[in-house]
Amino acid sequence: MPAWVVSRAQTFADLRGLVPITAMQLEYSLVQRSIEREHLPLSRAHNIGVMAWSPLAGGILTGKYTRGGSGNGTKRMDSMQLQPLDERNRRIAGALDAIADSLGATSGQVALAWMMSRGVIPIVGATNPEQLSENLAATAIRLDEKTLAALDTESAFDAGHPYGMLEWDMPIALGYGGMFDQIDIPLFPGRR
Repeated sequence: MPAWVVSRAQTFADLRGLVPITAMQLEYSLVQRSIEREHLPLSRAHNIGVMAWSPLAGGILTGKYTRGGSGNGTKRMDSMQLQPLDERNRRIAGALDAIADSLGATSGQVALAWMMSRGVIPIVGATNPEQLSENLAATAIRLDEKTLAALDTESAFDAGHPYGMLEWDMPIALGYGGMFDQIDIPLFPGRR
């Protein structure tokens, strides 16, 4: 559901004294970060929980396609899979593998720990008890700022218009009458 629809429904609930929206279920992973444009800021502004489906991108973020396992081919067989096994996603998976190796964890565990560090709850789709145990072990992993930054950089995506402009000094100064440094705005984390 588009974020503007959720926002409108939340406003309607507020105005009518109805039960507010408390959770959204969205696709989210290191290879699909588009909910960072509007859904995650919306969730923070309205205290809405986010649960992510396909947190391991159908196996792309488990090492299945990058570590020479049974999924080593170039094509994916899962008809339900939304994310392509393209060059970008292989690059992200390779970087994730290297970070996981340095931490003594699995790629899937690091991908889930990255997601949880953002306050998003992963919906794991384990197909056997071993996968479930492996996924649950991600709750014990704490990624430092350097590791989080490396994962963010490797999986960066084009936020599109108008979000690219939000980092420019001129629109910010014009939009906030030169008072930007005195206003705490959640859309611009770390900018003061």
